[in-house]
Amino acid sequence: MHHSSHSSSYPGTNLPRTLQRPPLPRVPAESIGAIAPELAGVPVEYVKRHLASNARQMLAGSASLSIPSPTKGHLPAYLSVGCRPSRGATYPTHLLAIGCSKVNAHADQTMMFVPTHAIVLAAHCSRTPPLDATVSHPSEDKLRLRIVRMMIPSPAAFSILHNYMYNLRPDGVVHALLPRLPANMISSLRTQEAIRATLGSGTTKHQLASALAHGASYNLSHLTSCAAHAKEMWHDMVSLGMNDALLWDTLDLCWEIILAALNLAFSRQ
Repeated sequence: MHHSSHSSSYPGTNLPRTLQRPPLPRVPAESIGAIAPELAGVPVEYVKRHLASNARQMLAGSASLSIPSPTKGHLPAYLSVGCRPSRGATYPTHLLAIGCSKVNAHADQTMMFVPTHAIVLAAHCSRTPPLDATVSHPSEDKLRLRIVRMMIPSPAAFSILHNYMYNLRPDGVVHALLPRLPANMISSLRTQEAIRATLGSGTTKHQLASALAHGASYNLSHLTSCAAHAKEMWHDMVSLGMNDALLWDTLDLCWEIILAALNLAFSRQ
């Protein structure tokens, strides 16, 4: 169990030493079975790996769409979006309308549209609205998608998690949270084994923190923004009910690297 009640020891910040890993509900098997009856009863981890092996086709389907700009005001139940038919593509089933849950519920906020496949969301999130088993097919260069309103703490961090749901790539999460790390260091963190081995190696974590601090030119503002972005992702993970051990381990590793890099930067001041 990870806790967030202890502050880090270096001056000038109020960052927790660790990001709490709260007990989260498991993904309901019936949510997966309702969308994909052929996967009913299949262990969730196997479903995730199966989906990741088909990510290319699903992402090709998403890339073929012309997604409307963020919008305010009334959301229709369905929206027809432009679609370039693509051979072998698996088209999205829904269009998420993402808004910030921290904003007043009655405020007319701008909603961001994100195409998604219901089965991917159902396999990864235990706290999302139930989705139906819609199958969408292009018609006259249009694709009709049901709109699902989703309010989360940080819409800006959602793309990191959404990408991970499709590809299960921890190095993609590391790159998004720590963009100043050298590419060769990021690419070495592609597997669960690599993430866990690095978590257990003080030497490797120090090397990564040194590289991050150097890449950020020991700039406290940049490193603090890395910490803020990681916390935003953490808030979204809890809100969505993402109970993925590899994702949590990856966040833990990034957080440790950020705190150590901040310590190095403070020592230079």
